[in-house]
Amino acid sequence: MPELPEVETARRVLEQRYAGQAITAVAVGRPTFYREPPIAAIRALTGGRIQAFRRRGKYLIVELEGRGSVVFHLGMSGRLTVGGESPHVRFQFWVGSEAVRFHDSRRFGRVGCPLPDLGLEPRTRPSTPTICGGFCVNGPPRSKPSSWTSGSSPGSGTSTRPRPCIARASGRAVRGRRMQEHVKVYGRSAGATCRTALMETRKSIGGRRSLYCPACQR
Repeated sequence: MPELPEVETARRVLEQRYAGQAITAVAVGRPTFYREPPIAAIRALTGGRIQAFRRRGKYLIVELEGRGSVVFHLGMSGRLTVGGESPHVRFQFWVGSEAVRFHDSRRFGRVGCPLPDLGLEPRTRPSTPTICGGFCVNGPPRSKPSSWTSGSSPGSGTSTRPRPCIARASGRAVRGRRMQEHVKVYGRSAGATCRTALMETRKSIGGRRSLYCPACQR
């Protein structure tokens, strides 16, 4: 699944290449998305001048001069390329002679979707531990607390721990460092910190089975 670093990298490339230029044409592929782009998004993009590309969470936003904005979400398998062919091109727009193509093999991506009410950005500096604890309300923190610890329950000392870890990890990923070299559990048979054999959870976390380190995440 494309995550925040991939979306931010795409945003930076598109911003540098196309900000201030006009979109000359738009095309929806066949077969298309699971949810076809609304006609309002098509009309806004067609002939619109790009003011900027923004990112909010994992959403990419195209700001258009005098036409509002159009939101993209890459879904499970979406990717944006300048040119490039594949049998999974669902949507494309042209800036001059260059085509920006939205490839999506699993068809969960969206163009023209609403932007949900999102929380703080990972690199935003919250002012209090209470706000910082809100990072974890919908999932368990991963900076050493137990995998089963509710995100809304840690004390002020624990709730501040994930924020700098998240900020550092997202910053490395955007700068292009190989994240597989830094992960502590994912894709490993033993914890990267203590070399203890990983264990599989007996019960699901957020509806999914997971691995955890019995030494570090007690």
